[in-house]
Amino acid sequence: MKLEQAGAVVRKFVGQNRSTVDPKGRFVVGRKVVAQIFANWGADPDLVLGVMGGDRCLTLCSKSEWFERRAYLENLPWFSSDNARVRRLNALVESVEMDPQNRITFPAMLRQLAAIGDEVVLVGCGDYVELWNPDTWQEAQAQLLADVDALQRAGELRSRDLATATSAANNGTTSGNS
Repeated sequence: MKLEQAGAVVRKFVGQNRSTVDPKGRFVVGRKVVAQIFANWGADPDLVLGVMGGDRCLTLCSKSEWFERRAYLENLPWFSSDNARVRRLNALVESVEMDPQNRITFPAMLRQLAAIGDEVVLVGCGDYVELWNPDTWQEAQAQLLADVDALQRAGELRSRDLATATSAANNGTTSGNS
């Protein structure tokens, strides 16, 4: 299946690309990502950038998306340690704007948290975009590929187990008895 057909914009953020960070802490958002931002969040999107997970990356999404995710997380029991951590994540999120040259300026604190220097990798994650230090992304990508291999092997084992159980059921036996 092609991701783009007849110039149509893919609504899910996919792929990855690198961008240089200038001395003022700005990076250019690539043409395809800009088109996806406009398609998903409108011509004048309200964007937020922040730490939203355990990875050493930043998440770029719409304000409405952030509020939806935050509302879900804030429904954890108020006294739980998880809820306290979620409440503190609010301190690690900032509103950002994309200028007419399709640049976004990193808030200094967030850029430091993600260890982003003079280059950033934008990674499409479906409904949002992650921003990574290139070296950290390379490590995360290697782990992801290892995880995919492990999941694939586990899936193949489950498929064989399912085939064995189905065959046994069709023969009127149980999987443990031959």
